[in-house]
Amino acid sequence: MVTKRVTELEGLFFAYSEKILAILDREGRIVDANRSWLDHLGYSPQDVVGSALVDHVHPEDRGELASVLKEVSGGDDRARRITTRMPAQAERKVVYTQWRFVHHDDHVLAFGLPFPRPLWEETKEGRVWSAIGVTVVTILVAEAIARYLGSAHDLQRVAILIPLAGVLIVAARWGLRSGLMSGSLGGIYAVWFFAVYGTGETLVESLTIGILLALFMLVMAGLLGSFRTKVERSAHQSAEAETARRKATEEVRRYAKRLRDSNEELARFASIASHDLQEPLGVIRSYIQLIERRLGGDVDEHVKKDLHFVTDSAERMQRLIDDLLEYSRVESRGRRPTANDADAAARRALDILDRRIIDAKAEIEVGPLPVVMADEGQLERLFQNLFSNALKYRRPDVPVRISVRAVPIDEGTYRLELADNGIGIAPEHHERVFDIFHRLHGRGEFEGTGIGLAVCKKIVERHGGRIWVESVPGEGTTVHFTLKAAGPDTETGGGRGKRKSA
Repeated sequence: MVTKRVTELEGLFFAYSEKILAILDREGRIVDANRSWLDHLGYSPQDVVGSALVDHVHPEDRGELASVLKEVSGGDDRARRITTRMPAQAERKVVYTQWRFVHHDDHVLAFGLPFPRPLWEETKEGRVWSAIGVTVVTILVAEAIARYLGSAHDLQRVAILIPLAGVLIVAARWGLRSGLMSGSLGGIYAVWFFAVYGTGETLVESLTIGILLALFMLVMAGLLGSFRTKVERSAHQSAEAETARRKATEEVRRYAKRLRDSNEELARFASIASHDLQEPLGVIRSYIQLIERRLGGDVDEHVKKDLHFVTDSAERMQRLIDDLLEYSRVESRGRRPTANDADAAARRALDILDRRIIDAKAEIEVGPLPVVMADEGQLERLFQNLFSNALKYRRPDVPVRISVRAVPIDEGTYRLELADNGIGIAPEHHERVFDIFHRLHGRGEFEGTGIGLAVCKKIVERHGGRIWVESVPGEGTTVHFTLKAAGPDTETGGGRGKRKSA
């Protein structure tokens, strides 16, 4: 219960965080994204899932981002940080985003923090240089006035007062309108002072007088309060942004730790299921066999029925434990996905089910299937469970027909479809069939524990795909699931053709 609650909270944090969050696969494609993509960039999570993160940044930033993602997805456990520009879908604007990337299992956790337009972009548009140009013109006018007065002292005084006052007012107005930070104003002052004067007492004296006059003019113009508020707000926002970055980094670490703890809990459960739960079942079966031998052949029918009931219950409990053990090991013992021929995996699954195929007089057609990125054993288990369900839930007196094919969705993903002509599934159960322990039929109709499709879903989701069903009761069911392609240069496996029971 605690683990489920933690998982729900993690999902809420991911979905409603104001930061731009994404989970990437090893190739840098977006597996999942939160709603902040819509708030900041105008893209819904559905728009970006399946696309590469580098496709959403400015072309000039893609090379550096791709390099960082390659290092992180390769197993670099250090949190990497990079700043990119991201064009928004609506309006002609660019969102500046500072990214942090953390490697976890076979995925990369991406945290993006949007921030205001930086000063260097303002410089690119020439606003700072325009202010400096105005300053130079003002200096020349001031020097001309001072020379006309004919006094060196007046030259110094006028040359400092007029330009400084002008620079402060002009720069303050530009700063308020365009969002320039206080550092740009300081740069303007420095350029002007060192352009007109060298060092020494004259600079200090002139600076003091100039600042006093400039402050008076700013107060009279009503700009000082606004300018001060702007500067203070900028500093406050910078501090808040740094605090938010630290909190987000800590949240990502906690999220990764919870995932590790969850995997460890599953591993502990697997250990208990494989030893502590199975041991008493072995004892029960042994004592039942001992009782049957002692009673011999002369046993009352009621006693036989009771013994059979106990034996059957023990066997069902054993199957349930085995299935739970398999479910828990999808994550804890799953191997790293590699290039595997889906056609060969389907062939091995059919070989395992050979006797059941013959008994059902089933006709199975496997079309050409691609080479996909998958855990070889889990891919085979996925096909085995799906074939097994198709054979189990068949219509009486109707020849069983099962077909498998692959459809390319995009350059890097395939949708595999396994269709049968069985009893079908009612629409209200299309999603619930993947819930663990969910059974649509009683044990008297069909055997099973209700875990097979839950295992299929866990396997597919571990590989970054999704699985769903389309079905019409009485006509059949098609199970769809997506897997990543092994690569554009990899040839697909050959088709198996038709297989008919003997």
